[in-house]
Amino acid sequence: MTTVARDTLPVFVFPTQLNIFVQERESARQLLTIYNPYNFVIEYRLLCTDPLSYSVQEALGRLKPQSFVDM
Repeated sequence: MTTVARDTLPVFVFPTQLNIFVQERESARQLLTIYNPYNFVIEYRLLCTDPLSYSVQEALGRLKPQSFVDM
């Protein structure tokens, strides 16, 4: 069961799916864009299901209104 905090909002994330193939090491390096469509600052946190194998730079941050971040 997935739980969502009361103060969470949907944001746009592109692409909507990442495919990482174990045999293709280069597929692990992919660009993910988070877009804040709101008129206020939001805070984000990106989680990884296998943190020992993968890392995300800037996994925590604040996103200005009507802006995006590429990670």
